[in-house]
Amino acid sequence: MTDFRPIAGGAGRRLLGVLVVTAATVLSAGCTALPLLGGDRNFAAREVASEPRIRLVTPQTLGGLPQSPSRPLWNASRETLAALRLEVGETTSAIAAPYGGRTETEDAIVVSAAAGTIDEPSALLWAIVAAIDDATDIRPVRPGPLGGDAKCVVGHSSQGKQAVCAWADNDSVGIVRFLSDSLRDRRDEFVEIRAQLEQPAG
Repeated sequence: MTDFRPIAGGAGRRLLGVLVVTAATVLSAGCTALPLLGGDRNFAAREVASEPRIRLVTPQTLGGLPQSPSRPLWNASRETLAALRLEVGETTSAIAAPYGGRTETEDAIVVSAAAGTIDEPSALLWAIVAAIDDATDIRPVRPGPLGGDAKCVVGHSSQGKQAVCAWADNDSVGIVRFLSDSLRDRRDEFVEIRAQLEQPAG
């Protein structure tokens, strides 16, 4: 089950919310709660480019895993996307999909991304990273051929292990969650995955 809740705060705080994944099948894959981001800032650019410069796609397989049949994982990816879309001006493309997670022991990858225009991608990326619960290690990562900023967070809690990578640039923002019993460095995998998800338009 997913629970999309507003972050408590002062008057006028814009609803963005906290995404908490509590389904047993997700937890058994090593997923811990992932708060997203919130606050008073809106990172969507005021002026929208006339033509999109990138497009987002969902391949049939990702990281060697096929798209997942897990409803909780699909719900998690869509709830995260709903939050990200609030930070993007004039969304031109968006994706939300899980891969793997077909059994309690199989790894899963959950991706959510939105393309459009973003005023302050670095600030948005830090807002995402800062909101991830139980983070024990924040590492810079190569953003890939389309540039921007990217970071990966690894950590654990009493519920399991997680690795979360995210990117942001003036044209898109995305989050890639690795759900696994094995807590390892996912930076190289993230670069490859982003290249599969985000492509030049035209």
